[in-house]
Amino acid sequence: MAVSAWNEIITELRVDRGMLLGNAQYSEMTGVERVKALDAIDDSIKTANEWVSYYAHERDKVQGGIRNIFKTRKIRRMNDEELGEV
Repeated sequence: MAVSAWNEIITELRVDRGMLLGNAQYSEMTGVERVKALDAIDDSIKTANEWVSYYAHERDKVQGGIRNIFKTRKIRRMNDEELGEV
């Protein structure tokens, strides 16, 4: 599924973020440089999370549609008495 690829990317980005924060060069950066470095990684994490949410929403939409198809088929097979009971 497409979500697993994005989850792997998120994991890698979080590792990259941790490595950046633990790097000696990060400590020597100016505030602006730190902001730019963290912003690039955090923005990528945010984008990846948005894709995970998008695919989860699309999956739920499709699964909901399939459930409705099965319900519709069941209702079509019901006679008047069975429909009256529902």
